[in-house]
Amino acid sequence: TETGEMDSINRAKNANFSFDEKFLSYTIEAGYDTLRKVELDKVDKKKWPKDSLAIYDLTTKSIQKFAQVKSSSLGENHNWLAFTENENEIKDTHKKKETVELSKKEKAQAEKAKKKAEKSKKSVAETPKKDKPNKSDGKVLRLVNLNDNSKIAFKNVTNHTIDKKGERMIYATHLNDTMQLHILSLPAFEHKTIEGVFKGIEQIVIDSTKQQMVFLGSNDTTKTKVFTLYHYNFET
Repeated sequence: TETGEMDSINRAKNANFSFDEKFLSYTIEAGYDTLRKVELDKVDKKKWPKDSLAIYDLTTKSIQKFAQVKSSSLGENHNWLAFTENENEIKDTHKKKETVELSKKEKAQAEKAKKKAEKSKKSVAETPKKDKPNKSDGKVLRLVNLNDNSKIAFKNVTNHTIDKKGERMIYATHLNDTMQLHILSLPAFEHKTIEGVFKGIEQIVIDSTKQQMVFLGSNDTTKTKVFTLYHYNFET
């Protein structure tokens, strides 16, 4: 029913209604004053505030917000919202650090143990070699079911696609110059990694029957890669 109600949201852009039109997703830009300040302070652009993503429940009028969002997409025939973050570290926003107040005796014992540990550390002749840190061109990908608010996240993701009915997601990960394809069944979140590794994966396409897909894969180590078209059948 028409109510004639009108509302506004500051700094919002890229608004989209969900498949059932019960939710609205939109991007919130960092404020001009905030960006101007970091510019004047000569802060590295990599550390500038990034856009946020908001999900507005049109029924309950509640809003969920996610920071550091690079891009997002809503399904045309399902209520899955997928978005990529600017970083590649999955952060637990619900986890809080607990602090415990120690007595004077406990503090003295803790300090004594700390000095003993430091002395023991200095007596070690050889320092073990540190493992090389993993490198990835991917970012964190998050998937949210707007109907029941179930969520899942993956890191190292370079690209992904969800079938038209929202029953399966295919995504590619990159780690230390190796790429792999993965299948995520929805809404059960059952995961499977497809056999085979590549140096590059692009253009993942699932057919309308959800029985097969194609993608471009390459094993060239050079920057300019030659790709081969691969076909995969989900039923076999």
